[in-house]
Amino acid sequence: MKRNPIKGSEIENVLTRFFFRKENPCFQIVIKVNRKQIVYKECEDYKLYKESIDTLRTAKKDDLEVMLSLKIQNVEVAVNAG
Repeated sequence: MKRNPIKGSEIENVLTRFFFRKENPCFQIVIKVNRKQIVYKECEDYKLYKESIDTLRTAKKDDLEVMLSLKIQNVEVAVNAG
């Protein structure tokens, strides 16, 4: 899978959308870059979600490189997922 690197300083905000998928909780991590909201990752496991969002917040704070999947880079953020 191809990846696209961005610098942490390019991340304007890190957001979480919470919803249920077939009665299972799902955490959608969304980052705002260049005034666009991009789905970064979806997790059904809280531990994986927490690790991912902590990594993003650290990258934003310390201006570290973040790899975006080209596959999900252009996915529009779902308002009512599920």
